[in-house]
Amino acid sequence: MKIIFTVCDTDEKRKIIKDICGTNTKLKDIAIIMINKWKSEGITYTEAKQNKEIQTNFTLASDVYEQYQRKLESENMMDFNDLTMLAARIFE
Repeated sequence: MKIIFTVCDTDEKRKIIKDICGTNTKLKDIAIIMINKWKSEGITYTEAKQNKEIQTNFTLASDVYEQYQRKLESENMMDFNDLTMLAARIFE
């Protein structure tokens, strides 16, 4: 089975998140930071949605994370953080 995907670069990532957040630039900035943080810690959007601390402090950012990840999945895309998370899981 051949799996084909496109790598989403930083500019594309920012554009997708901006489209999700609309005119809320503060949410966009926070979401970019938190999505990078969560992914670097190996936290998926599903885990973020179930994490009480994240839901208490970053509900909107976790909603953006879910929408962002679903967009990537629908377009067969992965960002650099996804590649790192995937590599880490392979070597666990």
